[in-house]
Amino acid sequence: MAPQHLIQAFSRTNRKFVPIKKYGQVVTLQYPAAYEKKIDEALLLYSHGGLAEVSAPTWEQILEKLKKAVVKLLEIAPTPQDAMKLPGEIELLTKFVSAYQQVDHLFSSIATYDAYDPNNIKDLVGIDLKELSKYTGHYQNRKEDLRKLLTNKSGGDPDLPPIEVDLGHELESIRLIEVNYSYLMQLIQAHVQDNLPDIPSKGIEEKIGKYLDNYKANHPEIGEIVEQLWFEIKMNPQDFVGKDITEEVQERIRDLQDTKMKEFAQEWHVSELALQATKEAWNGSDEVTINGNYDAYVAAGGTDSKLRYTRKLREAVNKLFIETIRPYSHF
Repeated sequence: MAPQHLIQAFSRTNRKFVPIKKYGQVVTLQYPAAYEKKIDEALLLYSHGGLAEVSAPTWEQILEKLKKAVVKLLEIAPTPQDAMKLPGEIELLTKFVSAYQQVDHLFSSIATYDAYDPNNIKDLVGIDLKELSKYTGHYQNRKEDLRKLLTNKSGGDPDLPPIEVDLGHELESIRLIEVNYSYLMQLIQAHVQDNLPDIPSKGIEEKIGKYLDNYKANHPEIGEIVEQLWFEIKMNPQDFVGKDITEEVQERIRDLQDTKMKEFAQEWHVSELALQATKEAWNGSDEVTINGNYDAYVAAGGTDSKLRYTRKLREAVNKLFIETIRPYSHF
């Protein structure tokens, strides 16, 4: 291909028709070495020779960058709980927010490489998308803390150092997971249309299975629900004709959470309405607090003191939200 045609092909691939699309991907099926040479020549030509290196980093290079970024993040906050407890100091919060953004950006980039495997990425860099997502709520909170501190100190303070952090940064790794989920839902939805009540072909089944495995590696809880639904579709496709698969998944998640919350309310003698309201208001990271009916607890045979009951209730409700609410909140 002529240099201008290569550049045109890249430009068309990279068109952003929707906000969640960051870039496209060009695949060379034959003569990759020759294509790489010509691509570099074309990019150098049309950048007027201004770039000494124009290719994306190799797998080894970006993997090393991600390793170093993860080490830096974990040095500041080894666990999500440590991120929540960081002192409200500008310098420390800046380091944490910047480190998280760097890991987020590199995870989004590395996921476009053929060598990327969500099942073993933790062994390679020390963290995976599932664990990174546990930091997300704390990152958002600490970023807002930093924004407030900077706003309060920005009134002409000559000693305030320049802040090298993007407070408007949009998370990329989480959006990548959302895109993967949306695409998975589209693949499954394509096989439950009104005029397609047939068992999916082996090729389609393998394709959906691959995407499902990748998604489940980072979101096992939601992944299990989708996996069970996909199994039912394969066994009895006629039962799902005309149904909205995304809504079917949402309904199953709601049923699961409602059952768990109802059981919790009965066990700890708390209001189901209050529990639901707390769920709707929860940001995914703050400690959950809720009041229980101690008199009803005692009437039902409870033997703990009111102080002990309150402490146990606080521990139990936080466990409920962390294990039953949060895993199903991010797709």
